[in-house]
Amino acid sequence: MNIRRLAARRLWSATALLLSLSSVCGCFLIAEPNGDHLLPRREDDPDAPPPTTIRDPDEARDFADALEPRVVGRYGLRTEITSVQRAPVIGDQTVVTTTWGLASIERVSHSFFLEERPCHAESAGAPLTSTEVPDAVPRANHPTRAEAVFREADGAILFDREETASVVGAQLQHERDEDLPTRADDPRVRDSDRDGHEGVTIRLSGVLSGDIYVVQRTRGAYHGKLEGDGRFSGSIFDRSDQTVIGSTSPLLNQNIPSHPRNEPGTNRLALIRLDEELDCDALTRRRASLFP
Repeated sequence: MNIRRLAARRLWSATALLLSLSSVCGCFLIAEPNGDHLLPRREDDPDAPPPTTIRDPDEARDFADALEPRVVGRYGLRTEITSVQRAPVIGDQTVVTTTWGLASIERVSHSFFLEERPCHAESAGAPLTSTEVPDAVPRANHPTRAEAVFREADGAILFDREETASVVGAQLQHERDEDLPTRADDPRVRDSDRDGHEGVTIRLSGVLSGDIYVVQRTRGAYHGKLEGDGRFSGSIFDRSDQTVIGSTSPLLNQNIPSHPRNEPGTNRLALIRLDEELDCDALTRRRASLFP
């Protein structure tokens, strides 16, 4: 094989790992933030009014009373995040990362709160490589909790959840907007997956094999609706990011320019009500049957 072609293939092999990694748990290396990052873009419903809280106490109570039996409970969560990475030699590549997790909705006074934590992640789309995301990586995220603002429009129950943030591989004072570490010797870096390496570890096998050590920040806002069968479906506005702080090979120690595809139908979420309490291991085993 021509030496230049061999070098190009090896470079793309290293690049492909970073492509697939950059969207694990919705993480992008270089994101393009929306002007208002607290709420998702509404391309799917551009004429919808912004989420509002019912001001009249009696009306708010009545709405919450009617809504509570329909939404409060335990859920399985699946998210699909799409990113486009510009790789050397190869050009633009699309990678889709699916994450499964556990969630719950609870009522507090006249408001509702959504809490979630990821359990398992898989990435697809990068050629020449197979990427393994150990479950210790998504499970290193702390649970996130934020208000889910419900409203009724044309007979449908819609909801918006503002952006939440969770960081693995480092401890930040301001998780949402503080710059991520770029070096392993940054004092904020942590061994979040407890494998003896700074950051969290992702594994690659294929033409070129190795590990990279990264810091990941997951940031996303939701917009969705309650379906007739009791599940929720919706879209995600994602502005997550990631830095590579080390690797087992110099070829892997690079950051690849990337941007999210925050377009209708590309970043999706589903919440499926659970009839029993599951832990992360059980949800991971049953993900195919829960989300056919």
